[in-house]
Amino acid sequence: GVDDSLDVFAVHGLGGIMGSILLAVLGTSAFGGFGSFDTGAQLLVQLKCVGVVVVWSAVATVAIVKIAGLCGGLRVSPEEEETGLDDSCHGEKAYHV
Repeated sequence: GVDDSLDVFAVHGLGGIMGSILLAVLGTSAFGGFGSFDTGAQLLVQLKCVGVVVVWSAVATVAIVKIAGLCGGLRVSPEEEETGLDDSCHGEKAYHV
């Protein structure tokens, strides 16, 4: 599964995609925008650009993850995860409960 604990993709990724696509619709003069363009043609341009950005971001992310994996891994051992990273990495507890 995807571990996006801060909802970065949901907030920034989807917000950026929707904003880029909806520019073709909401940027027209009918909605008070600046556009004097053909909405259908502009929508196609926006969709192509979103596609390029999604592919670029995916390729860059895979490359970064591969490099990070070569530099020491992306996960701790199951034992360290069970113990807790504060104790296993730093030798102390964050919360004494």
